[in-house]
Amino acid sequence: MEVIWRIFEVLVNIFENAVICYFLQKHFPGRFSKRTNNFVNMAAVTMIAGVYTAYLYFPPPWILDTVGLHAFWLLYILLFRRGLWYKKSFWSVLLISVTSICSVVVVSWAMYINGVSQNTIVFGQGVFRLLLIISSKAMQVMSLYYFSKIYVTSRAVHKNMYITLISLPILCSLIDNTLLDIGFAMGEDIYLIFYVALSALCVMAILMASYYLYYKISKQGDLLLRTQGELQHKTMMEQHNAELIKIDGNMRVWRHDFHNHLQTLLVLSRMCKNEELEDYIVKLGENLKELEGVVHTGQQALDAIVTVKYASAKADGITMNLYIMPIPPLPINDVDVTSLFGNLFDNAIESCRRVDVKERSIDLSLVMMGDMICIRMSNTTDGIERTENGRFLTTKKQDGLHGLGLASVDRIMSNAGGQVRREHKDCVFTTILLFPLNR
Repeated sequence: MEVIWRIFEVLVNIFENAVICYFLQKHFPGRFSKRTNNFVNMAAVTMIAGVYTAYLYFPPPWILDTVGLHAFWLLYILLFRRGLWYKKSFWSVLLISVTSICSVVVVSWAMYINGVSQNTIVFGQGVFRLLLIISSKAMQVMSLYYFSKIYVTSRAVHKNMYITLISLPILCSLIDNTLLDIGFAMGEDIYLIFYVALSALCVMAILMASYYLYYKISKQGDLLLRTQGELQHKTMMEQHNAELIKIDGNMRVWRHDFHNHLQTLLVLSRMCKNEELEDYIVKLGENLKELEGVVHTGQQALDAIVTVKYASAKADGITMNLYIMPIPPLPINDVDVTSLFGNLFDNAIESCRRVDVKERSIDLSLVMMGDMICIRMSNTTDGIERTENGRFLTTKKQDGLHGLGLASVDRIMSNAGGQVRREHKDCVFTTILLFPLNR
């Protein structure tokens, strides 16, 4: 019977840590191949389950028990899962603290209901402890599932806020374990243990309510960011339309003056004033550059947005260099084409405005690289790198719109299965986009 009970406890330890491992990888994908990730997961669960099985024979102080579990799974998620370190740290600490709190809540209530000491509950054998373990693990799974459903993934939450949020589950875990130590010191004083058990349950309830409220607040933050993004997109489209109307107006004016230009050319030709005739033709050609499209890719939305932004950049004294090779249609709709190139050009033009007119330049190339379309845009900058949490920020003056244009580009590329790379070096900011054609 003793052997069967020990095997059962080993299986319980494996189950508990397998649950933790499952919820750790739920929001953060592995760094390696599927086979390697599965091996790492099994090795981690086996290792920590073995350590906690040894604790049955050599029980450590509860503070060492809690800190060891936190340290092990924190190291695991930092080394073997992808994602931002502060988000991974927050999620790991939350899950382990919730697991610890669940055990404290169940044990303290068992002490109250059964009227026995902590040692009897934790190290005893029998049907009551079997039901206790089942209840504890069921509460653990339900609690982790609850926190997984309200996991905060909002872009509105900054790094410092995640670091602050880590302190809340740690504090609750320390309070609950301290309450359990108090219960252990009380022995079998059933009336006092009742308040210990009730306090432990209240701490768990406060933790769940706090994160639910914060989850709702973060959702409101996401809604605000989406609204700001839509406002930015609307503003960009209005600017785009205004520039198109301007070009169309210039076209109408030029057509109205067309006969006058022809008559002037005819008179200069008859008078054999070749130099004046040549100068006049050159000036007409410069006017026509504003009216004709600067690229002809076959995609009307792409040609239109590049033409409009080309004219806008030239108006700011920016040297524009375009290298457009014949490419297949981009695998995104016209709205996304306008949003993608509009944001790229807007950020580049805004950045160029910060440098001397003689140094302003934007280079755009569209070429094929194997079975991928490569879009490369470079622009001069003032050399000041604007980043937040390792991500580049736009140079727009509106504080509320920082990063929304870049986020829009990232979203479009992600939906298309493409890749984005940005770099800032020697006062030149470069964005490289790769679109797969076989998607």
